[in-house]
Amino acid sequence: MVYSMRADIHPIHILCVGFRSQDLKKIQTGLDPYGSFVCTRVDNWEDGLLNTVDLFLFWQPGSYDHLSSQLVSVRASHPQIPVIYCCIDGTILPFDDPLTAFLDGYFIIEEKSEHWGLNLSSIINNIVKCQKIVSNVTSRDSFYKEIFEKNPISMSLTIPESGMFVEVNKAFLQVYGYTQEEVIGHRSFDLKIFGSKEERDSVIKACTREHPARDYELKVRTKDNKIIYALFSADVLYRDGQELFLITMKDISEQKQIEEEIKETNLFISNILSNITEGIIVHDVSLGYRVWNRYMEELTGIPASDILGKPSEVFNPELEGDDTPHLINQALHGITSHSKDLHYHIPSTGKSGWVSVIYTPYVDASNAITGIIVSVRDINERKRHENEIIAHELHLRSIIDTVPVWISCLDRDKRFTLANISMCSAFNVTPSQVEGKPFDLIHADSKELAHYDAMLNRALKGKEVPFDKEIIDPTSKKTKYLRGRFSPLKDISGNIEGVVSVVIDITDLILAQRTIESINSKLHLLSSITRHDILNSLTAVLGYLAIAIEEEDPDKRNSFLFKAYQTAVLIQEQAVFSRDYQDIGVNKPIWHNAKDVFSNAIKGLKLGTISVEVSLDGLMIYADPLLERVIYNLVDNALRYGKTVTRISSYWRREPDQIVWIIEDDGVGIFSDMKDQIFEKGIGHNTGLGLFLTREILDITGLSIRETGIEGEGARFEVLIQNELWKLQT
Repeated sequence: MVYSMRADIHPIHILCVGFRSQDLKKIQTGLDPYGSFVCTRVDNWEDGLLNTVDLFLFWQPGSYDHLSSQLVSVRASHPQIPVIYCCIDGTILPFDDPLTAFLDGYFIIEEKSEHWGLNLSSIINNIVKCQKIVSNVTSRDSFYKEIFEKNPISMSLTIPESGMFVEVNKAFLQVYGYTQEEVIGHRSFDLKIFGSKEERDSVIKACTREHPARDYELKVRTKDNKIIYALFSADVLYRDGQELFLITMKDISEQKQIEEEIKETNLFISNILSNITEGIIVHDVSLGYRVWNRYMEELTGIPASDILGKPSEVFNPELEGDDTPHLINQALHGITSHSKDLHYHIPSTGKSGWVSVIYTPYVDASNAITGIIVSVRDINERKRHENEIIAHELHLRSIIDTVPVWISCLDRDKRFTLANISMCSAFNVTPSQVEGKPFDLIHADSKELAHYDAMLNRALKGKEVPFDKEIIDPTSKKTKYLRGRFSPLKDISGNIEGVVSVVIDITDLILAQRTIESINSKLHLLSSITRHDILNSLTAVLGYLAIAIEEEDPDKRNSFLFKAYQTAVLIQEQAVFSRDYQDIGVNKPIWHNAKDVFSNAIKGLKLGTISVEVSLDGLMIYADPLLERVIYNLVDNALRYGKTVTRISSYWRREPDQIVWIIEDDGVGIFSDMKDQIFEKGIGHNTGLGLFLTREILDITGLSIRETGIEGEGARFEVLIQNELWKLQT
């Protein structure tokens, strides 16, 4: 049976045990005016809805044992619910009864008093309120105790003066390896947790209620003598009026190990940076200096203390040849950039030299760019070697360009990597126009190109390929004679990387050989004249003289003597020819003034009444020094055999590729059938050597001669002179 009043107020639920129904009604009626109470009657407390009960109200008249068992049982099961013993009919429980220990209150209903309901409600309210406070405190204590026990950080309560442990949590026991029994009641010094009492005291002395001690780093020892690093904090607490220290300890051994590893790593990196033979600079994103290694100090003469932590503006070397701001900007945007070779000068220290610089983004663990790593490499030694190589190459190039030999190099793609001046001049090009270009640049003829290409391929396979070649000089239009060789061009490892071509102009050698052959021919001819012609003539002279000696008739004797004289004159002419002929080609050709040559040539000739007309002003001829002898022979030939000569003329005219120097007379001329033979040896009157000698002298420098006169009108000799062998004197 349940009675309830004032449902608008949170009621106090009362479980009435052992009361009669009329008793319950009386109690409910007495309480209603003074609060919200819900009373429920049961014979046994287990029969009630215990999860909603705020208070037990017991009365058990006439059955003490039953009451005793009920109180013991309810206290054992629900110690947090208060119990009041209420007496209605005067049956009371003595105050010294042992059961009073299980009660929170005791009340006797005196029906004669009109205030019993008020008194009972006050007792119930106060007991329930106090119980709730106790429950809350107990709950908080349990909560804090649970926090203390379950906290992963080692915690302990100790007595300040002695250091004796009052309470420790599980984390403490796990860290130190002790059991609860081994710790509680013992001092930290007994357990040798600290290295010394002073170490513990350093934390305790720093701790006051107003200023707790925080994060003191100490080394402690575990039960198994393991040394760990820990951060200690201490707070002053009071429990039951006793001052205690709450000591928290955080194991930082792993952190310390990491710190030591980081420290060692930093030291290692620092040693590397200090000893590396390369400058290292690290900027943050605002370009402040964070790293300036020893090499940079040596390179610049500026100590790190003057640089670190300062903005980039404090170091402004004079740099030549690079866009540093652009490269820095690229690095800040994640792009690694390489500078050109830079020449630097530092006005403050006077240091200068050559460096190359790499700008690299500096990223953190999250791959965010936090700065720039600048690697500075000293390239002074490299530059010195490069300059030596350049000087050596220039010296070598100067030698290569100076020698009168065609030298060229081609790579495996048959492109010129080098072409000296001698070779380029032969093709009217410059080295810069050839180098880097394909081989067919100077060999456009497909047949000729195929021939050279085959030789180059053989050289690229490691063969030595000699060759002889005749070409037409594009300038002089003359034939040039070349002798050359294609050879494999190998690198320092012996690998074939191209072809080197060396070509010698052997034109002079060929011409010299031909000259020698010509001289040998002349010597042979001279020997023939000396041995045969002169010997025959001398035999004739001796014969005529022998006859003259024998002849008695004076007229006949004189006739034989005259014939001997004529033959002796012939011998003289043969001797003069031998002298002149052996001098052909001996001396270097020279430039002759044609007018002077003609004038000097005819000085020793008996011209008589013959008129001479000369129109050669300013004409210069490149010919053998015996050119004057040529003119002498031609004029002498006119005087000897022209018979009716009254005029001799000399002049010249131009033709497209040459000029023609003309010497003509108005005599009887030369028979038509003799025009092609008169320049051969032995053809003509007397010795037949004059015109032969003329042709030989002219041929030395490439001049030629022909006879174009008309028989009966006079002889006309034309000397043909190529354009490069004549000029007009200015």
